Amino acid sequence: MTETTGAIFPDCQVAVDEGEYAGSPGAVQLQRRLHARLQEIAETPAMGCLGRTAMIIDDGSRSVGDYRDLIERELVLALIMPNTLALDLDDGFADTGHRLTRNLIYVGDDRAVSLARDRSAEQPPPGVRLVRLDPSAPRDWVAQAQALNNACGVVPCPGWMLRGQDGVSSTILVMNEDNKVVGLGCATALSGMSDALADTAHLGSLSVDREWRGQGLAGLIQAAMIADVAERYGVRRLIEGVHADNTPSRRLIETSGLRQDDTRSMRLVLHRDIVVVAETEKVRLGPPG
Repeated sequence: MTETTGAIFPDCQVAVDEGEYAGSPGAVQLQRRLHARLQEIAETPAMGCLGRTAMIIDDGSRSVGDYRDLIERELVLALIMPNTLALDLDDGFADTGHRLTRNLIYVGDDRAVSLARDRSAEQPPPGVRLVRLDPSAPRDWVAQAQALNNACGVVPCPGWMLRGQDGVSSTILVMNEDNKVVGLGCATALSGMSDALADTAHLGSLSVDREWRGQGLAGLIQAAMIADVAERYGVRRLIEGVHADNTPSRRLIETSGLRQDDTRSMRLVLHRDIVVVAETEKVRLGPPG
């Protein structure tokens, strides 16, 4: 969910096509691959697609060897697993050339959903309004949202995911009086992907334009996307990853009613080919820290 200084992709380009992919050429290529493999992802136990990566919530049935096989297929994986297995994974991937980043995991339940419903009833500050991005929204809104993510250090999601077209998601935009996107967040419901992820949503992509920070917009976006994804898709469980050093984001997550899961952690695994792309294009992949 996180923000940092500096763009993820210094020369972010939005591809004008049916997927509305965004990022560097390498990132766009990876998003296309994931989009083309939605059915395969849906048929893989406990796996869901977040548009820019595939997520697995470990159900205890996989070994480090299984994950080594999966990374060869999926290229990018966000893995949520018990801490002991995560440590084994660190050792098991040391000789592969793949890169791992580490995040804390926060989880929420009905209490967080209830808090979000109450908070989402609050009025935004003067000069802005909250809008749910839907399939009929102008393409320019999607491009603005992706550019804002990029500027805030958040890897942009493809347009089809932000719109909830081939995925099950809820994207909340904050628009100013000039119809400029000055904030956004995206909650992705994973219930349609696997029985093991029923009633679960991943929270992410939260970004606020620098000129509009300090007015409570991040909390309003977080509440609105939780309330909307719960209302539309019956979500009752929430999950969010954050870098341990990202104190402002951790404080916002905790204020939203989520709690740290001390028994599990997240590993974002970057395939060796992506590491080469990242070094070639001089971009940062993975959570800013």
